Amino acid sequence: MAWDEWEQLKAAAAERQPAHMQLNQLPAEREGAPAGARPTGLRPAG
Repeated sequence: MAWDEWEQLKAAAAERQPAHMQLNQLPAEREGAPAGARPTGLRPAG
């Protein structure tokens, strides 16, 4: 693959991505909740 083709593909992919990205992370461990329990009241970003 030619370098200029790779740059075009990267630019096209960047245009398809949302303008911002939000990363969510669960707390390491909540007191009284089993490990890996999902907190309530959260909605997906969007």
